[in-house]
Amino acid sequence: MQKRLISMVLALSMALTAMPLPALAQSAPPDTASAAALAEENDDVTDIFPDDWSGKPAGDPFGGGKGSWSYDETSNTLTLKDGTFRLRNYGYDSYNNCIQWNVKIEPNATLQEARIGSEYHNGYTVTNAGTISGGTFYGKVICEAGAVISGGTFKGNAIVNAAGGKVTIEDGTFEEGSYTSGVTVKAAGTLTINGGTFKGKRTCSVDIDNCEKIVINGGSFESSLTDLKRTTEIIINGGLFNDKLYVAGDKCTVNGGLFTTEDDPLPEGATVNGGYFVTDRDGLVAIDATNAPVYAPVAVAANGTVTAWSADAYSTLYVAPNTSVTLKPTCKLESVSSGDNELNYTAKDGAVSFTVGTEAVQLNSVTVEELVIEKNGFPKGTDGGVYGAKGNGWSFEPAHKHAELFTNDVPTLTIEKDAVLDFDKVTNKAGTVKFAVENYGTFSGTLNSTRYVYNREGGVITDATLNSPQSLYNDGLVKDSVLCFDYIGNGWRDPAQPATIRNSALDVTGYSVVNMASNKAVLDGCYNSAGYTGTAVIGNGGTVKNSKSTLKLPVENTAGYDGNAKPYQPTIDGGECTVVYNEDGIIQNNPIIHALVAKEPKDLNGAANYYTLNYTAPEDAEYAKKYINGINGMMEGIWDAKTSTLYVDTDLNTISVITHAPIKSVNGVAYGGSVRYDTERYTSTIDLSKYNIPQTHILNLSATDEGAAELPPADPADFAFVLPNDLTYDGNPKRVDVDVKDNATKEYGDVTVTYKQDGKVLNGAPVEPGTYTFTAVVAATATCAGGDVTPKDNTFTISKGTLNPKDFTVTEPTDLTYNGSAKEVTVKNTSDKDYGEITVTYKQNGEALNGAPTEPGEYSYTVTAAGSARYVGGTVKTGSFRITNAGAIDPEPEKTYQLTVAGADITLPEDADASALKAGQLVSLTAYPDTDTVHFAQWIVSGADGALSPADLMDAADEPLTEDAFKQCTLTFRMPAKSLTITAETTTVEQPEQPPEEDSTEYSPLQTVGILAGTTAMFAGCAVIGYEAVTGSILADLLPKGTAIPSTREQLAVLLWSTAGKPEPAAPAVYSDVAEPETAKAARWAVEAGLLPDMGEGVFTPGKHVTKVQVIRAWSQLKKLGLAK
Repeated sequence: MQKRLISMVLALSMALTAMPLPALAQSAPPDTASAAALAEENDDVTDIFPDDWSGKPAGDPFGGGKGSWSYDETSNTLTLKDGTFRLRNYGYDSYNNCIQWNVKIEPNATLQEARIGSEYHNGYTVTNAGTISGGTFYGKVICEAGAVISGGTFKGNAIVNAAGGKVTIEDGTFEEGSYTSGVTVKAAGTLTINGGTFKGKRTCSVDIDNCEKIVINGGSFESSLTDLKRTTEIIINGGLFNDKLYVAGDKCTVNGGLFTTEDDPLPEGATVNGGYFVTDRDGLVAIDATNAPVYAPVAVAANGTVTAWSADAYSTLYVAPNTSVTLKPTCKLESVSSGDNELNYTAKDGAVSFTVGTEAVQLNSVTVEELVIEKNGFPKGTDGGVYGAKGNGWSFEPAHKHAELFTNDVPTLTIEKDAVLDFDKVTNKAGTVKFAVENYGTFSGTLNSTRYVYNREGGVITDATLNSPQSLYNDGLVKDSVLCFDYIGNGWRDPAQPATIRNSALDVTGYSVVNMASNKAVLDGCYNSAGYTGTAVIGNGGTVKNSKSTLKLPVENTAGYDGNAKPYQPTIDGGECTVVYNEDGIIQNNPIIHALVAKEPKDLNGAANYYTLNYTAPEDAEYAKKYINGINGMMEGIWDAKTSTLYVDTDLNTISVITHAPIKSVNGVAYGGSVRYDTERYTSTIDLSKYNIPQTHILNLSATDEGAAELPPADPADFAFVLPNDLTYDGNPKRVDVDVKDNATKEYGDVTVTYKQDGKVLNGAPVEPGTYTFTAVVAATATCAGGDVTPKDNTFTISKGTLNPKDFTVTEPTDLTYNGSAKEVTVKNTSDKDYGEITVTYKQNGEALNGAPTEPGEYSYTVTAAGSARYVGGTVKTGSFRITNAGAIDPEPEKTYQLTVAGADITLPEDADASALKAGQLVSLTAYPDTDTVHFAQWIVSGADGALSPADLMDAADEPLTEDAFKQCTLTFRMPAKSLTITAETTTVEQPEQPPEEDSTEYSPLQTVGILAGTTAMFAGCAVIGYEAVTGSILADLLPKGTAIPSTREQLAVLLWSTAGKPEPAAPAVYSDVAEPETAKAARWAVEAGLLPDMGEGVFTPGKHVTKVQVIRAWSQLKKLGLAK
């Protein structure tokens, strides 16, 4: 007796896989569905309607479609000749709301949609020689030769009557008529069935009277196939057969398909080359899948691809010997064995294929105990969610079917009854899981998922933090948890005990929390987390009690009828609520409600001192646009109330009303404070201390101009705006401050500042890096209409945070003796900042390595951060280390000395470093080329003990340098055993600077204007004098008084850096030709700010000459960037 392990719906699971199966070659069926879709896309579908008066067919009055058709009134027959057709009837008479003609479909015609006949009118016949791709048919459907059915529901008798011809059924649902079969085959040459659902339970699914051959490649047959004459050849390549085949045994060949009857489904003498059987019969081989129940193929394409699997999984199946089989196990397999041998098998997309011999086969599943989440977001042992798995108190299904939630085929982890699972103790390598969780036991901890969570009846969720863009459904108990979901449904499926969420944060990101009416679902002691900014609403059908003061969600407390059509009255029981809309609900035990809103005063819980809101919409307003749509940010309930008058009992100082049109007056006084709530509505915040409201407690809100007393608008000149002063990301909101100036002549209300990015309104001041705009609207007062006072300069940019190397701990390897293992530098980001990916690069002799070094030798490393959306990247640290041979005594490292050079290029031996030269290494210095204004004079050489003479240095031949050596532009010497500082001293030539060429791209428009001005002032032949005068004059005006004009890159960098307040550069200030730390910082910062070009190769060339125009350009850029302090 077979065991069905998973009993679900009988609909076929259409999970595709590419596993090969033995099957007879099949010709590709006509793609009628695509043809119909293409016709609709090309507006080539012909619609035919019954005439309103005569009931005869009439063409579409709006055109469309090119199909040809005709109608014979005598026989009441519509003939579809050529094209694709829809038959429509939109009459208001439900009894006659169907097509009441006979229909004939010729070979070149396709019927795409129709409702022919009804339960009361089933005498209409459809004769099909073309294609039926959809529709509902209550009478007979007769298929002639060449007919194709690719869809539709057939409630009457579908008849094949095509003597000697071919008929194809691709899909469709064939229901029995009164004591008829799903399909009756009167006559045919070949009937091919590739899919469809065949019912006919009273008699049989297919009743065969006279047919030469039937080929079945797929489909679901709920009842028997019957050939009483036993003359038809039956070939079965696929399909699901839930009853016996009463056909001729010697004419029946089975190559595939799934047979689920408990008795032998085949006639004696049938040939079995393939297929899957849940009951043993002579000659079959058993497959024991007790450890890994399997799904079997029920439909296979011509290329061997499985196109449909069984809905149930089986623990035992029987197959023909010496055949290849393909199955879909519910768990990953460890092995497939037969007798004492292990069989080879292939696995792909969750299915396995192997060859069965003559002995029984056993499937052995992988053993999984503890739950481990892999980097791919799925449990270990599931191959990324392809296979199922079962562990200690949990199980995983890759395609869980739960029709109630409309979420079939969802990868789901199920926590079993009495099991306890703490996700904080689960090894989770992914962070965010990609499966749903259904809980029958108890679970806690942090769970970030892309799917839903369903706490089933009896399940407990406690001390949990749950984050998902989908939903939480609760039929059990959730307590002491933070719930961040798009939607929360409490009391989802009528549990025996009230579903309860207790002492938990309802941080919904979507539209609502629904507290179900059935069995009085309970929200007990719930709240919102600090900083929660959602706009969801609690739709209460049960009980909301003991709410915390931090519960920001409004509550709709409206009586009605539950899903079982039973009346209910929701209850608010004690606690504290921000806003409540009450309509026939119960309020008890004196809750604190800051704004209680009702359509009738009787629902104000006995309040006597309340406000009346009357709203007058524009005259052309329709439907919901005529009513108050919300109050104090609440939309639910009030949206459905469809009222222009509301009553409010509130202890707040303001009421914010949501309407489709902006409010223009309050109690006859002009009002201009309405601001956009969303793309369709406005919110208007009314100060309850004004507009004579305290005396009358009435707010007449009008969206028309009628009765509005003209008030002066707000004057933007009366307001001062202060942009955020620190516009570098630091995790804090960057707010714009608005102050009313002391000399303002009007009394202004509150100013609301709204921030936008890319046109989208933000919920509060911006925090993240990016460019933002803001608007400012001032509320109306008794003397001012208020309005928009946004300044022209309303844009600011938050830049990314800078990289701080102190946020990292870099640890060099400690065991530096060679042992064959890699010596890695480890890096830990000790801050909570996201600097992006951290990379460690290793080099030896200047060549980058592929990974950490292993062999003995000297190595350098560089740690870099890639940067992120919030922080810039850069170099974190550089360093070096040495790996020594095992057992060797680490020799004393050779001493090195630093060479610092200004005003010259350095030539060193290969792999040498100016900051770490060895004594005796050959060094060559070449002074920067002379310019028109600066010439090389001599070399100035000094060490720690003072100035050195040429004789103190040795040349390449180890001879002392001559006196003349210090006067040559090139100086070559061997590095002494001391650190040196060498400067190429220059002299200034008394000669005016030459103006730049006209086509130079080096100068900005400002420089060009300056040069032209100088040129205009010059006399003939004296252009140089004009240029010199103009640039000098410009610098005299630009630079601070008394500041010398820089002539080198070093002097210019220091001037710019000092003027900017000496900020720290983002990257380490390391240049091989700059020794002084402060100068190095100035150089690095000037390059990072784009004020000076990067010379590359780790050098700055501090002594290189800069022209006055280059100084003007750098200084102007400093001012333009706002960097000057």
